[in-house]
Amino acid sequence: MSGNILDALGGMGGLQQMASELGVDEKTVAAGAAALLPALMGGFKQQAGAAGGVEGLLGMLGGMGGGSLLDQVLSPTPTQTAPGQDIIAQVLGGQQGAQAVAGHASAQSGIPTDLIMKMLPMVAMAAAGFMAKSASAGTGAAAPAEGGL
Repeated sequence: MSGNILDALGGMGGLQQMASELGVDEKTVAAGAAALLPALMGGFKQQAGAAGGVEGLLGMLGGMGGGSLLDQVLSPTPTQTAPGQDIIAQVLGGQQGAQAVAGHASAQSGIPTDLIMKMLPMVAMAAAGFMAKSASAGTGAAAPAEGGL
Protein backbone atom coordinates (compact mmCIF):
# COMPACT_ATOMS: atom_id res chain seq x y z
CA MET A 1 0.00 0.00 0.00
CA SER A 2 2.78 2.47 0.87
CA GLY A 3 4.36 1.86 -2.51
CA ASN A 4 1.05 2.49 -4.28
CA ILE A 5 0.71 5.87 -2.58
CA LEU A 6 4.31 6.80 -3.30
CA ASP A 7 3.99 5.78 -6.95
CA ALA A 8 0.73 7.71 -7.28
CA LEU A 9 2.24 10.81 -5.70
CA GLY A 10 5.13 10.68 -8.11
CA GLY A 11 2.83 10.18 -11.09
CA MET A 12 0.48 13.00 -10.05
CA GLY A 13 3.26 15.50 -9.42
CA GLY A 14 2.79 15.41 -5.65
CA LEU A 15 6.42 14.67 -4.87
CA GLN A 16 7.50 17.52 -7.13
CA GLN A 17 4.99 19.90 -5.51
CA MET A 18 6.12 18.98 -1.98
CA ALA A 19 9.75 19.36 -3.01
CA SER A 20 9.03 22.82 -4.36
CA GLU A 21 7.25 23.85 -1.15
CA LEU A 22 10.01 22.46 1.06
CA GLY A 23 12.90 23.79 -1.03
CA VAL A 24 14.46 20.37 -1.63
CA ASP A 25 14.71 17.97 -4.55
CA GLU A 26 12.10 15.38 -5.46
CA LYS A 27 14.43 12.50 -4.55
CA THR A 28 14.65 13.81 -0.97
CA VAL A 29 10.87 14.02 -0.70
CA ALA A 30 10.49 10.51 -2.13
CA ALA A 31 12.96 9.13 0.42
CA GLY A 32 11.24 10.95 3.27
CA ALA A 33 7.78 9.84 2.18
CA ALA A 34 8.98 6.25 1.80
CA ALA A 35 10.31 6.37 5.36
CA LEU A 36 7.12 7.96 6.76
CA LEU A 37 4.43 5.99 4.96
CA PRO A 38 4.84 2.64 6.81
CA ALA A 39 4.28 4.32 10.19
CA LEU A 40 1.33 6.33 8.86
CA MET A 41 -0.23 3.26 7.29
CA GLY A 42 0.26 1.38 10.57
CA GLY A 43 -1.52 4.22 12.35
CA PHE A 44 -4.36 4.12 9.83
CA LYS A 45 -4.59 0.35 10.34
CA GLN A 46 -4.85 0.78 14.13
CA GLN A 47 -7.41 3.56 13.66
CA ALA A 48 -9.49 1.30 11.41
CA GLY A 49 -9.47 -1.36 14.11
CA ALA A 50 -10.56 1.14 16.74
CA ALA A 51 -13.13 2.81 14.49
CA GLY A 52 -15.00 -0.34 13.54
CA GLY A 53 -13.19 -1.22 10.34
CA VAL A 54 -12.35 0.44 7.08
CA GLU A 55 -15.74 2.17 6.92
CA GLY A 56 -15.08 3.85 10.26
CA LEU A 57 -11.63 4.96 9.10
CA LEU A 58 -13.03 6.33 5.86
CA GLY A 59 -15.70 8.16 7.82
CA MET A 60 -13.00 9.76 9.97
CA LEU A 61 -10.98 10.71 6.89
CA GLY A 62 -14.08 12.07 5.18
CA GLY A 63 -14.71 14.27 8.19
CA MET A 64 -11.19 15.64 7.87
CA GLY A 65 -11.52 16.45 4.18
CA GLY A 66 -11.51 13.10 2.35
CA GLY A 67 -10.09 13.21 -1.16
CA SER A 68 -9.61 16.98 -0.99
CA LEU A 69 -6.67 16.33 1.36
CA LEU A 70 -4.73 14.91 -1.58
CA ASP A 71 -5.90 17.75 -3.82
CA GLN A 72 -4.50 20.28 -1.35
CA VAL A 73 -1.07 18.63 -1.47
CA LEU A 74 -1.14 18.49 -5.28
CA SER A 75 -2.23 22.11 -5.63
CA PRO A 76 0.37 24.66 -6.78
CA THR A 77 -0.60 26.86 -3.82
CA PRO A 78 1.15 26.31 -0.48
CA THR A 79 -0.34 23.41 1.46
CA GLN A 80 -2.23 24.39 4.59
CA THR A 81 -1.01 21.64 6.90
CA ALA A 82 -3.57 21.98 9.73
CA PRO A 83 -5.56 18.98 8.41
CA GLY A 84 -2.32 16.99 8.32
CA GLN A 85 -1.68 17.88 11.95
CA ASP A 86 -5.19 16.63 12.78
CA ILE A 87 -4.47 13.35 11.01
CA ILE A 88 -1.19 13.00 12.90
CA ALA A 89 -3.02 13.57 16.19
CA GLN A 90 -5.48 10.79 15.31
CA VAL A 91 -3.17 8.16 13.85
CA LEU A 92 0.17 8.79 15.56
CA GLY A 93 -1.01 10.03 18.94
CA GLY A 94 -0.07 13.67 18.53
CA GLN A 95 3.23 15.49 18.71
CA GLN A 96 5.04 12.87 20.79
CA GLY A 97 4.14 10.12 18.33
CA ALA A 98 5.05 12.38 15.42
CA GLN A 99 8.47 13.07 16.94
CA ALA A 100 9.12 9.34 17.38
CA VAL A 101 8.06 8.59 13.80
CA ALA A 102 10.14 11.49 12.48
CA GLY A 103 13.21 10.35 14.40
CA HIS A 104 12.90 6.85 12.99
CA ALA A 105 12.26 8.15 9.46
CA SER A 106 15.25 10.47 9.75
CA ALA A 107 17.52 7.64 10.84
CA GLN A 108 16.22 5.44 8.02
CA SER A 109 16.44 8.07 5.26
CA GLY A 110 19.32 10.28 6.37
CA ILE A 111 17.06 13.34 6.07
CA PRO A 112 17.23 15.82 8.99
CA THR A 113 14.42 15.42 11.53
CA ASP A 114 13.28 19.04 11.15
CA LEU A 115 12.69 18.49 7.42
CA ILE A 116 10.91 15.19 8.10
CA MET A 117 8.63 17.03 10.56
CA LYS A 118 7.72 19.56 7.84
CA MET A 119 7.07 16.71 5.42
CA LEU A 120 4.98 14.60 7.80
CA PRO A 121 1.66 16.52 7.67
CA MET A 122 1.86 16.75 3.87
CA VAL A 123 2.52 13.02 3.53
CA ALA A 124 -0.27 12.27 6.03
CA MET A 125 -2.70 14.41 4.00
CA ALA A 126 -1.62 12.80 0.74
CA ALA A 127 -2.00 9.27 2.13
CA ALA A 128 -5.38 9.99 3.71
CA GLY A 129 -6.66 11.72 0.58
CA PHE A 130 -5.38 8.92 -1.64
CA MET A 131 -7.19 6.30 0.46
CA ALA A 132 -10.40 8.35 0.45
CA LYS A 133 -10.26 8.88 -3.33
CA SER A 134 -9.43 5.21 -3.91
CA ALA A 135 -12.37 4.13 -1.79
CA SER A 136 -14.78 6.43 -3.60
CA ALA A 137 -13.45 5.14 -6.93
CA GLY A 138 -13.85 1.55 -5.75
CA THR A 139 -10.23 0.57 -6.38
CA GLY A 140 -9.81 -1.21 -3.04
CA ALA A 141 -6.62 0.69 -2.22
CA ALA A 142 -8.20 2.00 0.97
CA ALA A 143 -7.89 -1.17 3.00
CA PRO A 144 -4.97 -0.76 5.39
CA ALA A 145 -6.64 -3.06 7.91
CA GLU A 146 -6.98 -5.85 5.40
CA GLY A 147 -3.39 -6.56 4.56
CA GLY A 148 -2.93 -3.55 2.31
CA LEU A 149 0.34 -2.71 4.01
